[in-house]
Amino acid sequence: MSEVSRVATPREEERDLPAGAPGDGPMQELPGWLARDAATLRAHPAFQDALRTYAGLMTRKLENAPDRVRVASEEALLLIGIALSAMHLTRDPADPRSGATLTRAQVFAAGAGLASPSRVAALIGLKKRMGHWRQVDVPEDRRIKRLEPTGKGEHLAGLYARTTLTPVQLLSSGADYLTLLQTDPDFQGRFAAGAVNQYLGGVRALRATPDVSHFMRQVAGRQIMFRLWLAFVEQDNGSRIITCPYERLAASFTVSRGHVRRMIEAGQARGLFVIHAPGGQAIEILPKFVALQEMAGSLVFAQIRRAADTAAATTGRGRIAWDM
Repeated sequence: MSEVSRVATPREEERDLPAGAPGDGPMQELPGWLARDAATLRAHPAFQDALRTYAGLMTRKLENAPDRVRVASEEALLLIGIALSAMHLTRDPADPRSGATLTRAQVFAAGAGLASPSRVAALIGLKKRMGHWRQVDVPEDRRIKRLEPTGKGEHLAGLYARTTLTPVQLLSSGADYLTLLQTDPDFQGRFAAGAVNQYLGGVRALRATPDVSHFMRQVAGRQIMFRLWLAFVEQDNGSRIITCPYERLAASFTVSRGHVRRMIEAGQARGLFVIHAPGGQAIEILPKFVALQEMAGSLVFAQIRRAADTAAATTGRGRIAWDM
């Protein structure tokens, strides 16, 4: 795909993050409940099916969807989008000053170690230009510029909620998350608020997997990792060598071929792959990469399940715990 025809992205290289952000520095110690729950989930008989389901959904929802790639395919964009949705869905209808604002998004990003205030402003500007969010005036206080999702934004938030809850449902014998998503109008808000509260409380699953964090900070990085892992686990010839042409990956996620090449070469430097032929024609998937995917998946599932179970056990609108 030519550089002219592909969709431009804000930056395709690794994202600039403040010092101490996820993946930087020494590995952070996990909360006890997160480590225990993740280990339990990895031992669950449906874990591999859940991980394949998650990988498949996370890639298919962004393939050939350049607008989704631009607003939701790397860590800061995705998490700020979740935070905005949580603020909107949990706002007090009787208080016009409540809801999502740029300032509140910046506070969340700073607390989560995601991005600087200027980058948050740029990311929200992108979401507005792409037609996912809009700014509305608050007559009661002209200083407040509330943000609200458009129809496109609401659809993407609902799609992401279903995408994350579907695989975790396979690992839960309790609440029916997907039914609650359809029947309880406040469940999605409580679920999103639970995820935000985990981040504000210092729970960072991917800090235990800095190699995954490295890819998450790049446009389509997690999706490309999933595509490589799926190509490996779905072949039945017993070989660790897969074929995943860079051009095909680049076209699927509307990024450049060079971006894909650099990402996979970085994975080789981290001991995840061995490139045996150029252009993605022969990539050896190493055991470290498989173990990394399973560890990261179990940690993410544990966080999602905790937030979903909390949301299922309560009623009414959720609350973001800004005072954590």
